[in-house]
Amino acid sequence: MYLEYWKLNKHPFGNVPDPEMYFNMHQSVDSAVSEILFAVEESNDCLAVAVGAVGTGKTTCLRIVLNALDHNKYRIAFVTNPAMTFPQLLREIVGQLQHEECTELRVDRLLEKFNSILFQASDSGHRVIVIIDEANVIVPANLEKLRLLTNMQDDHQNLLTIILAGQLELAKRLEDPRRENLFQRIGVYCKIEGIADRSIMKDYIEHRLERAGLSGDSMFTEDAYDALWESSENGIPRLINKLCKLSLKAGETQGLVKVGGE
Repeated sequence: MYLEYWKLNKHPFGNVPDPEMYFNMHQSVDSAVSEILFAVEESNDCLAVAVGAVGTGKTTCLRIVLNALDHNKYRIAFVTNPAMTFPQLLREIVGQLQHEECTELRVDRLLEKFNSILFQASDSGHRVIVIIDEANVIVPANLEKLRLLTNMQDDHQNLLTIILAGQLELAKRLEDPRRENLFQRIGVYCKIEGIADRSIMKDYIEHRLERAGLSGDSMFTEDAYDALWESSENGIPRLINKLCKLSLKAGETQGLVKVGGE
């Protein structure tokens, strides 16, 4: 196990989005988190969107938002795989919001249940937040149906905020003129990009190593950072993590004291 070899306490470059490992100099993620939280907590927007290429940090962004929200103020559903029919999607959302499996099959009754949850939450001083990751797999017809859910409001506020995150295909669908009614409802529209430059990437790697228990100097040499920057397509976090993890394992296998560019 390379953790023992490198004297680390936990995996610094795991595939699972870990808010504890979050590096707060990934500027586009920082901005997206701040803007989405503002949309939910201050602006009362009904729709917030974050888009970006594969591996740039969209899921991490959502996890940070989820952890930052006061769960005493919000009722939250978090959908990680929305590749389903609209009734299935609505059933998943309702089930999470009511904390039990929803077996209703009819769309009209599912909508009744959902609306009832919204008003019950409002009456108890809560708002409903629906977070959908991988929203690029939602078919256009279901995007339109999600838009209709945002019509629910009382005299003072929206009863629902939907947060969508997805790959660039989602941006194309939202910006399609045929979906202008949906696009106009977006209060916050964030585009997440890779880490800005090689020096910030180095700080990102060393930050994660420190969080994992590194007490001394980094085990990566300067030419290793050069190679990591080039091989990560200039700053894609998921690729950085993958390359670092494989490099540490290879370093252990070869008995290296430092991981170099080669």
